[in-house]
Amino acid sequence: MSGTDNGGGLRVSDPSDRFEREAEAHATRVLSGNAPAREAAEATAHAPGSGDPYVQRMRSDNPHAAGDTHNGWELTAHHIVAHSQLSGALDSLDPGQQATLLRQAVPEVITDKMLTNLKVEIPPHMNRDDFKKRFRAALVKTGGGDTAEFQGNNLKEIRYAFYEWQGGNQFLGPNTSLRAEPTKSGDDTDYDGRSFSPLENDRFTDLTSLGDELKAANTTKDKKRQARLLREILSITANATPHPFDAGAWTEVTSVGEVDRLAGALGRDHMRDYTYFMIRMDEIEKGRYQGISQNKEKTKFFYYGEPIHPMEIKGSYIYIKLNTAQETVVPKEKVSLAELLPNAQESGGDMEFDLPAFGRVDNGALTLDGYTGSIPVEEASAGRYRVKQHIYKNRKLDTDAAGLKLSDFCVEVRVPTSTFLPRVLVEALG
Repeated sequence: MSGTDNGGGLRVSDPSDRFEREAEAHATRVLSGNAPAREAAEATAHAPGSGDPYVQRMRSDNPHAAGDTHNGWELTAHHIVAHSQLSGALDSLDPGQQATLLRQAVPEVITDKMLTNLKVEIPPHMNRDDFKKRFRAALVKTGGGDTAEFQGNNLKEIRYAFYEWQGGNQFLGPNTSLRAEPTKSGDDTDYDGRSFSPLENDRFTDLTSLGDELKAANTTKDKKRQARLLREILSITANATPHPFDAGAWTEVTSVGEVDRLAGALGRDHMRDYTYFMIRMDEIEKGRYQGISQNKEKTKFFYYGEPIHPMEIKGSYIYIKLNTAQETVVPKEKVSLAELLPNAQESGGDMEFDLPAFGRVDNGALTLDGYTGSIPVEEASAGRYRVKQHIYKNRKLDTDAAGLKLSDFCVEVRVPTSTFLPRVLVEALG
């Protein structure tokens, strides 16, 4: 950003259009799919001080981010007091109150990890410790306006990042796609955080109580109460540091039956929305799940010849969402070979075809995953085979899973599921 240095590293400059550009990009992403409620709600926030609920900005970088993964999925920093409640309350206040709260959100100690996560670079000529002290002093200093900078970093943006990602108001857990929170609404307090919060038990109770009060104050638009509650929340959270992720503190629920049992016991009827079927790619290759196949590159997967979509590839697994598994139903009637090999071409009175991803040839016999019987073939060239034309036109095969859509097939052949709950909750239910 251009501007004039006012001494001490602070620079006052023209506003950038970063929020508008990021909001437009985010709108495109959100409109292209259906994210779960809290995932979508936490993807954006009101531009600080905009006063307009339709002006949005991308979520700030998390100063406490760990950047770790679990089972190939990126870990999620989950909010305890909902992000939407924090951003909504702040946005309803006047600029002076906002500025005071954003400065209160700055922790007493700025760490190297925070600078890295916030993409703040220390100039080569400056001492690291001196830079961090001067940087924090600039962050908590009053005045300067929305465009004040320190060594090229917009101070309001940094303050807002600390406000969005208060250290004591987050806990690291499995990816948000694989975790059903206590309620379906993205606007509610996340009480699961008690098992993972860096706060003492009584302070966590204070925080969740304040979060519930804040939701009520946001509903009534009680600005005086909103400001007080935000000050109290920040007094608990601003200087706390989230704990590292502990995989042992989480239970992976690995069957549809258990998902439904726990969902009923916990009152989380939305758990299926956060559950995936989980299939090892090497088991597909070995024919463990007849009817599910893959190409050689392990980039495309098929259910009885139909591409599986949507799905996620994570590490050595493919993940298929339980509630949105494709509705393709395996037909009950016999299927002609011509339908299964639609790209075969006539050649010298025979039909030549490329071996499909769900097919295999052994001793001159073609078998297709999910279909009974075999077809006599001859090799024409590497990966390409020929079959007699009359066989190609007249042969019909029975399916192994007649009448089953993909999700029902996965249940029938006992494909494991993946979704996560705090271990203490599962153990308490027995």
